[in-house]
Amino acid sequence: VPALRRACGDDSSYVRINAAHAIGQIGPGAKTAVPTLIELLKHEDRHTASAAAGALGKIQGNIRATVAALTESLASQDDNYDSSLVDALAALGPRAKKAVPELTKLLDDREGWVRRTIALALAKIGHPNEETIAQLAACLTDPESFVRCAAVEALERLAKKYAVAPTALPALTQATKHNTPE
Repeated sequence: VPALRRACGDDSSYVRINAAHAIGQIGPGAKTAVPTLIELLKHEDRHTASAAAGALGKIQGNIRATVAALTESLASQDDNYDSSLVDALAALGPRAKKAVPELTKLLDDREGWVRRTIALALAKIGHPNEETIAQLAACLTDPESFVRCAAVEALERLAKKYAVAPTALPALTQATKHNTPE
């Protein structure tokens, strides 16, 4: 792991990206690399930052710092949405609950695939707040069928683990009345 951590600082993006991927493949045994990967999230090369996010999701070490860094990176993104940040948070599951408010904001994204990815990540993370449930319920009327399906799946998963069904039930009922299978 020490040699791979050093490689994360290489001048070549190819070396940095491959080092981050290799650290991720080691998984939880590479927890000492978490600080290095968190620094890589800030790298100007988005492919390097993306590789670091993926590795953090696989290592699952220093959860508090990892969730904070991933959430901060997600919040600071411009229009170049990086799904690896969301995938890493989803991989952390319920331990990423502090990211829920930031993820919930992205349910309004103009891109359908982003809304779908976020809905499914929220289902894996759990710990929904009222705004999350309201936004997921709003996704039930999304123009994209794949977003509506993801919202149904997310609400179903959340209803099984958290008492969210009463809040979302009216929207689910309405969605089933007006949406026909495609």
